[in-house]
Amino acid sequence: MILEVIESWWVNPEGEWDDFEPYEWLVGKCPGCAGPYVLTRESDPDWRERYYQDEPVAEMPYVQSFPETHRALSRAVPLTVRESYDEAISCFRSGLNTAAVIMARRTVELVCKEQGLSEGTLAQKLRKMREQDLIDERLFDWSSVAKDLGNNGAHDFNPVAREDADDALLFTEALASYLYTFAERYETHRRREVASD
Repeated sequence: MILEVIESWWVNPEGEWDDFEPYEWLVGKCPGCAGPYVLTRESDPDWRERYYQDEPVAEMPYVQSFPETHRALSRAVPLTVRESYDEAISCFRSGLNTAAVIMARRTVELVCKEQGLSEGTLAQKLRKMREQDLIDERLFDWSSVAKDLGNNGAHDFNPVAREDADDALLFTEALASYLYTFAERYETHRRREVASD
């Protein structure tokens, strides 16, 4: 999305550039709906070294602060799952991408546990869900996102990309919503149909 930038500024809360990592706020307007957006980004962690060696400072990615990119889960979702998901979202909003994907994977594990699946690897549990028709084929195909990224976050020392963390959270939200909101509403609809026949 291309935003119309209204204002942007760098924050220096301590007053001394050598004592902290500066960060930027940006306020923009969507050219389509005219809605407001607030973004923030940290400075390049190596900015001092680059600056003093007359090298270009790296452009760090913006993080969207408003409107929120992830929705809260329905209260139909078990509390343990919601709390784990909320922690994953908090990590994501703080720019902690590795922690976010690890928490997303933990949330998927909790979903499996709530569905009575506690034996085997996460991949085996998700396959069991598919075999029991608890999830459809598309959701099962997508499930590798949370599983693989969570594993990489825990065992790989390379940084997790913002987009990958976002994908893991979107899958986690979709899985919980499908199992606890969509499925419940569908069954309610089916019961009403049967009762009216």
